[in-house]
Order: sequence, then structure tokens, then C-alpha cells
Amino acid sequence: MAANKLKIRIITPERVFFEEGADMAILRCTTGDLGIMYGHEPCSVVLDIGMLRILDDAAGERRLAVFGGIAQVLDNVLTILVHDAKWPDELEKALEEADEDQDDLEDLQRLQYLFQMIK
Repeated sequence: MAANKLKIRIITPERVFFEEGADMAILRCTTGDLGIMYGHEPCSVVLDIGMLRILDDAAGERRLAVFGGIAQVLDNVLTILVHDAKWPDELEKALEEADEDQDDLEDLQRLQYLFQMIK
């Protein structure tokens, strides 16, 4: 990993969802948005349901939906433990499936909200 890059690890119960270096991550916390860059002080936060933005000069901006969890910054490593995470295409597919099912209106509304944020 290049010097002065923040290492970002996103872990769901099923897998390591993402593990790369980046210039910055912007998290949706229960108290508001929080930007994390290389050199950030150690901290832990509770994540809300919302969009996570990963910014990198080389790769550009990547957006994904996260479904609550916790995040910790320690020694230039941002570890994010979430209940679930989805890239925009995965979220769109989940939205289509939930729209067909419509058994869980709350789940459908949450997916619609997230999809509007990250598209």
C-alpha cells in the first residue's frame, strides 16, 4: 500500500467485503457524517444506515450502502464492521427483489432510501 494511505477494511458477518487503501472515507454515523483520513486520531463510532464514500485519487469515488454497525480507527487502519454492505448494483438488485416481494414494507423503504443516496 502506498505511503499516507488509510487502510480500509469493511467486514460483514459473511465475508471481508472490502480491503484496500484510500485517501479518505466518509462514514454516516448516528451523530452525523465523519471523514477519516490518514493520521486520524484513534476513535470508535456507531454507524447508521446510510452511504459510505471511499475517496481515492487513483480509483476515484466509490459509494456503497451500509446497514448499521461500528467503525474503529487505529494506527491508520479503518475497520468497519457492518450488518450488511452493498455496492450500487447489488443494492439495485435487492431493491428489485424487495419490490416484487413487498412483504416487508420497512425493508423496501430502507432500500429505496439507500438507492437514492448512492446512485
